Amino acid sequence: MTKTHEIGSSANAMTLVLVRHGETYANLTGMYDGGGYPPGIGLTNLGKRQAMEIAETLKDMHFNAIFYSDLTRAADTANAIHKYHENENILFMDTQQLREIKGGLCERRELGSMKAVFEIALGNGNSELVGKYLGESRERFQTRINGFLQRLYEDFAGKTVLLVCHAGVINAIQSIWHDTPIERICDYAPVPNGQAMTLEFTKKQLRSQNQQHIAALARL
Repeated sequence: MTKTHEIGSSANAMTLVLVRHGETYANLTGMYDGGGYPPGIGLTNLGKRQAMEIAETLKDMHFNAIFYSDLTRAADTANAIHKYHENENILFMDTQQLREIKGGLCERRELGSMKAVFEIALGNGNSELVGKYLGESRERFQTRINGFLQRLYEDFAGKTVLLVCHAGVINAIQSIWHDTPIERICDYAPVPNGQAMTLEFTKKQLRSQNQQHIAALARL
């Protein structure tokens, strides 16, 4: 398991263990499979092995809850992990809030075309293009993720939660943790398929980011 960006322990901090789903056929072919066509594309044979391996890695960790994207690739990965924790009486729940960013007309197309549209639509600040081509702007995506984290903090401050999700979601969460601009959420090297990272969040971090994202939405 990859552990990065961990900070000193705090009684009020919420610890998140972030797992990216195993490899999918879209990952294998370089195609963008976002949150626009649920339930999405499933895991490859390698992806299934990756899910089993990360499940084995995390089997001795204690979680107060496990939340996962309801898209197939994340759900299958989460279920592999949960098998080791079935007797722990912890919350195990899927949610649409952890879905990958919607790709609009870029769904099921080459990743290169997705990047080009991002640059054109967002570079020009054209909200009409964002809606038409992307389906979900970065600002709305980031605000969705931040809202989920804020609600999560209300219930799990001082506790440890596992999130099984997607590269874009993990990048968005990193952006909040690093307090970096929304436009940079795609700058981080993605966590590899079937790997994990750990971050701790304070209430102050989440409140600050929420104010920034609301202001960004007002500019769209």
